[in-house]
Amino acid sequence: MELIVINSRKLEINFYTLIIKAESILRFYKNLKEFQSLANVAMLTNNELILLHDMVIPSDNDQMLSRDTFSLIIDDFLVPKGLRRNIDYTLAEEQMIFGVRGSVNPLLGKELPEIENLDWVDSQVTEDGCFVWLSDSNIID
Repeated sequence: MELIVINSRKLEINFYTLIIKAESILRFYKNLKEFQSLANVAMLTNNELILLHDMVIPSDNDQMLSRDTFSLIIDDFLVPKGLRRNIDYTLAEEQMIFGVRGSVNPLLGKELPEIENLDWVDSQVTEDGCFVWLSDSNIID
């Protein structure tokens, strides 16, 4: 597993994505690589946000016998440190732009629904993909 560092403010989400504020992780781990190594999953970062992608959307069914990757990360690494959903991390789903018979997703040019009410992360659905970035109000000069 690896930590991929991208030199871009905007990061593309794919499939189902766990989005974490890097500063929230750095309060508890000496660097992002330490967190990535302990969690043992591939991560993408621009040093402002950390993204983890998964092709499987977890079920809301509490009867599931095994936990998905994101639940493991959240339950074992985020929640025990006091990190909170929608404050320090969130989940978002990639939006397909073009659908059946050439239909276009009505979210084109808009924010991802899971993110539109969060003040620390911004997003946009474009023809090139779904992108997220740390909100300007959260950038420390």
